[in-house]
Amino acid sequence: MDQPPTPKRLDSFSERTCWVCFATEEDEPGSDWTCPCMCRGATKWVHQVCLQQWIDEKQKGSSSIDVSCPQCQYPYQILYPSASPFLVCYEYLNRAITFSAPMILAGLTASSIYWVSFTYGIAVATVSLGRERSIAFFGNPESSILALTLPLLPWAVLSVKLVRLEVQALKFWYRFISPALYSLAKRIPILKSMATGHNPQKKFMAAPVAVLPFLSRCLLGTFSLPLIASTIGYALSYILKSQSSLRRTLLGGSIYLLLSYIAKISIEHHRGRLVGASPPTMATDYNFP
Repeated sequence: MDQPPTPKRLDSFSERTCWVCFATEEDEPGSDWTCPCMCRGATKWVHQVCLQQWIDEKQKGSSSIDVSCPQCQYPYQILYPSASPFLVCYEYLNRAITFSAPMILAGLTASSIYWVSFTYGIAVATVSLGRERSIAFFGNPESSILALTLPLLPWAVLSVKLVRLEVQALKFWYRFISPALYSLAKRIPILKSMATGHNPQKKFMAAPVAVLPFLSRCLLGTFSLPLIASTIGYALSYILKSQSSLRRTLLGGSIYLLLSYIAKISIEHHRGRLVGASPPTMATDYNFP
């Protein structure tokens, strides 16, 4: 009587499983397998194609990068075909360009920013001093040190705009000025009834702004400030009868900044909100300006 066939026991450590794609011999029977490291068991096997793709991803186009097994850390022995001198020179040139490209780009960017800033400073000096006085200023050797600070002008103006002085002014008002007026009003009989419902612990919270439009507006305002100041100063010169270009520009810029920040404070106060630590004692909450 024939005995039934004994079922074959599968040894999981003898099965070939690719540690890259996790496919077995049954999944891809016609694939080429290799074991390029010191691993043992099922993890030593890998598809030749999968290993080549994995090494290409690790090297990122540079054949000089050494690649090791992620399990046993055995360095792979990669043999490349012999290349012509032209290809070898091209490989070294490509590596040099890849290494130096970020530094070259950073240098070009810094140079462009410097010359744009320097041009802005020259434009400010020309608008403020006038053509003849600006030529005399830059031609004077004693002014050379001062001329080196011209690239700092746009960054100084831009820094002031990025700080958002209107928000800082409102925060200062509600933190220091408003409580001081509240304390003063409580001591004056006429204003005591008005200060009863006021919450002196209120804090101003600015409305959120979109970063990209805000930065674009700050840059536009920085570059247009000399032209606006010169235009306003030139218009006021007919009233003030002033012949000095510097005085006209400073006066026009001061008036423009004063009016613009008054408008910004009003708009920011309308957009923002007040946050109080405790509710007011009355239904109506009197706010000092």
